[in-house]
Amino acid sequence: MTMPNVMLTGGTGLVGSKLCDKLLALNYKVFILTRGRSIKVSPNLSYVNWDIANKHVDKGALPKKSEELFIIHLAGASVADQRWTSSYKTKILNSRVDSLNFLLSLVGDQCKHIVSASGVNYYFGPNTDKEFKEEDAADQSSFLGQVCVEWEKAALENTYGIPAAVVRTGTVLSKRGGAFGIFKSLAKKGLLMPLGSGKQWLPWIHNYDLCEMYIHLLEKRRTGAFNAVASEQIIQKDFFKQLANKLNKWVWPPLAPKFAIKLAMGERATIILNGAQIDNQKILDSGFKFKYPAVDKALDHLVK
Repeated sequence: MTMPNVMLTGGTGLVGSKLCDKLLALNYKVFILTRGRSIKVSPNLSYVNWDIANKHVDKGALPKKSEELFIIHLAGASVADQRWTSSYKTKILNSRVDSLNFLLSLVGDQCKHIVSASGVNYYFGPNTDKEFKEEDAADQSSFLGQVCVEWEKAALENTYGIPAAVVRTGTVLSKRGGAFGIFKSLAKKGLLMPLGSGKQWLPWIHNYDLCEMYIHLLEKRRTGAFNAVASEQIIQKDFFKQLANKLNKWVWPPLAPKFAIKLAMGERATIILNGAQIDNQKILDSGFKFKYPAVDKALDHLVK
């Protein structure tokens, strides 16, 4: 049996590519929005050309108007690759909000449910001693906190009244690269060291569990915000120590003070210098089960 259509933004990224594989294995029909050309790869996988800035889409490649569909929204400009100039900040925000609004203008009347990415940066601020739950207010003193608020609002308060869930995601651990790929490469070279004091919390989740969570929220039609972090909470320097041990390497003591990182990275240094303890009881209460709830088991899989 063919499952409903899924419109997937960010479908070629770290999370999206793995999620696409899982959706196809479950027999969903997946339509990936892309800046490349439209092409039907298989009966269940199509790429659809779109240009958000110019409000253009290849309408002939979209699902038929009579067909129901779901939206999984992962698209967004990288927050780590470039210095946060005023223009790039605008791009970071618009790439998340405008892309969803544009997609809804195309298929909002067909869509039955939305699951959108967000980030645990929603909480990051001066209070590092508190364990944050979904009902806690956002820290809007930070740029990424403000972005998360607007990102979530686009999904949860969409003008079509479509039920929606948002996934506040921690650092994603994946064999495909991302932040973990950098950590692993540095560890293998014996160059891994805590960033800043190393005592900041590092909320994390294995990519396998994150993709399973998206599908869980979609199929169970869950709504509202959910923290996508593993059960074991750990500070950065302890995480690095466990990673280095798995590779039979060692970790340097903290040699990169906060002021040096801020000088080198500017405002985006908050990505690696800020952290918080994040509660995940809500997703557990929804019936979701983690395959990798603890760091040790996750690293065993990732360093193979």
